[in-house]
Parts: sequence; structure tokens; C-alpha cells
Amino acid sequence: MMRRFGVQKEHPNSWFVVSFDDRERRLLGIFFLGRSLLRGEQGVNPMHRPNPDCNKGTNPNATPYKGILISNSLECRESGGITASSPPIYSHARPASSRSLQEPDYNEPSCCESTQTMKQLGIALLLLSFALSVRSYAEVSEGEKLARVHCAACHSFPDPNILPERSWRYLLPYMGFRMGVDDLSTLKEEGPGVLNLIKRRKKLVGQIGMAPDKPMVTQEQWAAIRDYYLAAAPEASLPQADKPELEVGLDLFQPRPHEYKYKVAITSMIHVDERHREIIVGDSAYQWLTTLDKDLKKQSYFDTKGFVWLQARQSGDGMHLLSVGDLMGGFANDRLGKINYAVRQGKTYVNKGIALTGLHRPSAMGFGDFDKDGKEEVVITNFGSSVGSVGIYKAKASGWQFDEKPSIVLATEPGAVDCEVADFNKDGLPDVAVLFADARENLSIFLNLGGGKFERKVLIESHSAFGYVRFKWVDFDSDGDLDVITVNGDNVDSDPYNTLKPYHGIRLYLNEGNLKFKESFFYPMYGAYGVEVQDFDLDGDMDMAAIAFNPDFANKDREDFVYLENLGKKGYAAKTIKTPMTDRWITIVSGDIDGDGDKDLLLGGGYISAGLNVDYRQLMDEMDAKGRSLIVLENKTK
Repeated sequence: MMRRFGVQKEHPNSWFVVSFDDRERRLLGIFFLGRSLLRGEQGVNPMHRPNPDCNKGTNPNATPYKGILISNSLECRESGGITASSPPIYSHARPASSRSLQEPDYNEPSCCESTQTMKQLGIALLLLSFALSVRSYAEVSEGEKLARVHCAACHSFPDPNILPERSWRYLLPYMGFRMGVDDLSTLKEEGPGVLNLIKRRKKLVGQIGMAPDKPMVTQEQWAAIRDYYLAAAPEASLPQADKPELEVGLDLFQPRPHEYKYKVAITSMIHVDERHREIIVGDSAYQWLTTLDKDLKKQSYFDTKGFVWLQARQSGDGMHLLSVGDLMGGFANDRLGKINYAVRQGKTYVNKGIALTGLHRPSAMGFGDFDKDGKEEVVITNFGSSVGSVGIYKAKASGWQFDEKPSIVLATEPGAVDCEVADFNKDGLPDVAVLFADARENLSIFLNLGGGKFERKVLIESHSAFGYVRFKWVDFDSDGDLDVITVNGDNVDSDPYNTLKPYHGIRLYLNEGNLKFKESFFYPMYGAYGVEVQDFDLDGDMDMAAIAFNPDFANKDREDFVYLENLGKKGYAAKTIKTPMTDRWITIVSGDIDGDGDKDLLLGGGYISAGLNVDYRQLMDEMDAKGRSLIVLENKTK
């Protein structure tokens, strides 16, 4: 039942620290309080917090003490101090060397007196804690055992601490549907809006074939799993880790006026054509494709019904355009995705035809000559529904079209959300890196062995609520090999409350050689959704710019855009620009729009109800009325 513990052995006055879930904390609090009452000990204070500098208890001038601290989480500092994310319910301190030492002056009354009455109360509390712990252990241990068997069958075991109780109450029915159990009891206090949402998810589970023919667990087993998560989950989301203080004001970038303005836009694609100094913008709400010239004036406009644009890739005077077909997954089993090919004529593009169709909710494409035949193949990550795939499609004789069936299938699992082609192991053959954001969330590399054979290597794996969105490969530390930056902050599928998750953010993994990566930097960012990595200030090192689609909307100083300036060994400076509360960013790209040699930034607005439809309806209406579809940030370095 114990989640984690740590001992600071280096410090002579170290504390033994244990972290538990809420139920365990209550039981242990009763136990230790009862024991202390029985012993008639002083120094018992339910709200006591050790001094992080010297571990001397509530009086910094007192004798250093060893003891026990019970809390939700902990942080052990090398200096010898201990901090907790929330005040402990119980702490007990005693002199480190001997109990005969003079008791310290706590400058506060003692919690208990060594009286017969107190001893009797102590005995009662000890007996109560024992009885409750036996019952609790039996209930929780059985539920946890079942959860580790059934929940971990599809993905990494989800620890109850990853989500607060409210979110689990919404997710548990969805988990039940996928086990063949229909149980909405956890939502009995929710309104019709939430109930309708979960009923739609139940219908979707049936449509995509994820519901088993027979229940996978009995009603009793399901109740044990459900009660385990509800008992062990924290009441509120755990706090974010420490990070650089966000500075409002960013002189490096200045907004530029432009002619691209549409209400309730979903700017799902922005492409910077540095060769022609143009911007190509795809909108999924209206299904339009628009080009802007270097002065950000509207140059051409296309009504592209049936196309929901995600990605563009230029090759000479031609351009492949990827369409997901169904952005929101309302027709999850329909293969509506396709690749269109357009050719440039003068200052505009003309549709040449469909290059590939019948794709299953594609999310990204990459190009490479994998078989060394002189023609580029295309890699497609099909996010899918119950079944997804990652496949390589060979080029036809035309050069711009591809076979409808993949010649090589790299993976047959749902959730492939992003991909990149590069020679990761430096053997002269292009490999494929794929980010998976459903079920077993992971980053994998498919190594090209030649002859149409590939070997999968899982680099990073996370729990099922992690919310991977995008990744970038770049030589961040200039040592000659590729490092990886991941973005996780997808909050759409977890619940309708925009639950704040402390593990959301931007992570940098440095390449240690032999395809081994080590996390070297983490910037916590609620609802992180995209990142651009460039030497924006032209000082010789890589900086990062990131957006959040689901930030903390309750915070008037919410963090939906951040620029992380690389300061070298000094770390990073976090800066932002003040934007209206009605803006919501879904897309971020970089490129040299004005041809002056530095990289500009473009942010695309996305006005979708996901994450806002329960607690933020008024804000959602204001966003629909005033939210900007595009912001262009000109880099002023040059």
C-alpha cells in the first residue's frame, strides 16, 4: 500500500519520509496520534511542517530532530531539507541523539498531556486504526490486483495518483464499457450534460468494436476496481513541479497585422513557404485553404470541402497536402483521410488530383527512399480508432501518387499521432520515428534493416493519460546526433473538466549514444499542444516556443504561449506575451516569412468545445465571438 519512501542518509539529522494516498494518510494519522497520546509525548502537531533549511521542527533554534513526516508527496533536497506539497496530517519529532535531551521550545501548546484519559484515548485510536486498516487493506489490495490485471492488459498500469477523484468518476464508466460493464453510478451527482457525454462515448465504444461480447469481469470484480480508484485517487490534481518564473513581455517578437480573420476558426494547418515567402493556412471549420503573401495579404482562396488539412510538404513546384477527413472522430471507422497534390501556377496552386486515399484518420506523413530505388515512399501514421496503423506506401509511376495499400506495415495499433523520417542510427538508411498517443503511449523508432525489414525499438513509454501530441528531432546540444523534444498535453479524451495535470509539458531528452536517451529538461505546462525549436535569437543555441490548447482557464494569467530562451548552463528564461482570454491556440509553426534570416512564429486558433463544455461555457461563447484565427509574431533579431 505504500506508494514511495525515501531516507536522507547523508544528513546527520535526516528524516524518514513516507508518502501515501489520502486513505492511508488518514489511517496512519489516527495510528500515530493514538501512539503519541498513549506515550504522553510532546511535539505532536497535526499541521507541523519541518523547517526545510535545518530540519529542526517548528523552532529553527531548537535541537535538530529526527522523525516521521506523512504527506501526499515529498521532495528531498540535497541540503538536508524536506518539503511536502501539502501540510502533513501528522508529524512526530524526537531528539536525534537521545530522548533524555531537553525538549525543544515549540512556542506553542502541546497537543496532548500524559494523563490517564489521554492514554485511554490513545488505546482507542490505536484499535480504531487497526480495524480500519485491516478492512481498507483487504478492499484496496483486491481492487488494485484486479486493476493491474485488467487495466494493464491494454496499456501501462494507470496509478490512481495521475488523476483527481472527479476525473476518475467520469473515466471509470468508460473503462467499464471497454470491459463489458455498464455502470454509471460514479456520475450520479453530475448533470445531464456530463451524462450525455459519457453515453456518446459508450455508443462510440460499440461502433469501433471495443466492447467485448461478454463482460471481462464480474460485477463484484468491477466494483472492487472502481472502489480502488475512488479511494486511492487524490481529491485534487497534484501541483506542478518548480519551473522558471514566467516573465510577461517579449521584445524579441512583435505581432504583425494580416488579412486572415475568421470567427470560430480551427486553424489546423499552417505552412511557411520560405522559397516563395508565402504562408498557406488550412482551416478545418470552414475547410478552406488560403495563401498569404510576404506582406500577409490574402493572395488566393480555395473552397476545399471534404478536406480537413493537417500537413503540407513541398517538393519542387508541387505540394502534398494531408487531410484527416474527420477531425473530431465522429465517423471513427470511416476511412476518409487522403493526400491531395497541388502544383504551382503563377502565384497560386492548382489541384492536380488525389495522391492517396482511404486513410484511417491519418495524423502525420513523412517521406523517404526506404528501398533505395530512387523514388520516395510516404509514411502515414493512421491514428485510427480501435485499430490504427503505421504504413509505408510506394510511389506509382507518376511520381506523385502512391499505392492504396501499404507495402510495409510497421505497426497495427491505434494512436499513432506523429512521425519523422531520419537516419537515426547513422547506417545510411532512413528510419521512422513514431509517437503513439493512445493506449500504450510511447515513442518508438523503426530501424531500417534493408530489404523491407524494420526493427522496432521503444525509447520512451508513459501511462495512458499522458497525452502525447507532438515531438521534434533536433541536435539540441550540437554534438552531432539527434535529440528529441516531446510535447504532452492532450486533455480532450480524458474528461470534460479540463483537468490540470502536473505531468503535462515540454521534455527534452538528450541522446547519450546507441539510441539511449535521458531526460535533461522538463517545463511543466498545462495542456501543452505544440513546440517549435530554433535558434530564434541567433546566439548559437537552441530555444523553444510552445503553446497550450488546454491551459488553466481559471487563471487570469494563464500560460497558453511561452518562449523558453536557452541561457546555456544557467538554464532557461520563460517569457510570454499578453494575449486576450478569448484566444485559444491549436497550431504553432516557425519560418522566415520576411526573408531577413531569422525565424518568425505563427500561432493558429482552434475554437472547439472540448475541455470547456462543462465548467467554462461562458468563456467558450466569448472565444467563439472574439477568438483570433491567426497571430503572426515577427522576429526582431534582424
